[in-house]
Amino acid sequence: MKPAAFPSVAVGPGTRASQTSLEAAVRERLASHAVDVVGAALVLGISERQFYELRKREGFPKARWLSERVSRYLVSELVAWLAEQPVCAAAAEPAQLARGRVYRSGRPVAPARSTDCTATVAADAKAAR
Repeated sequence: MKPAAFPSVAVGPGTRASQTSLEAAVRERLASHAVDVVGAALVLGISERQFYELRKREGFPKARWLSERVSRYLVSELVAWLAEQPVCAAAAEPAQLARGRVYRSGRPVAPARSTDCTATVAADAKAAR
């Protein structure tokens, strides 16, 4: 059985196909497809190890078993789950990092803004309990 071809979108010198239209075409073709763990991690943009940790969470999409040893995840369910996750808010720099900031020319380096949402997710988890 020949796999379905991706929509033909001309990309290269002299074409005006935008990156977003290419992404939309690929997303549309993948919407009903099933992927293995490696593909699911790629869809979510995370490592396989992180994917194994995420799939233990309540509410994470369940795998579809095709046989005893073969399971697949629906791309549409993974994307929907990802869209339901909390949005990261810019968090203040942790105090221990601020204390250890390197001084240059006798004054501290400008504090970096963190976009890590680990604290936000942890706070949300505590509030949900």
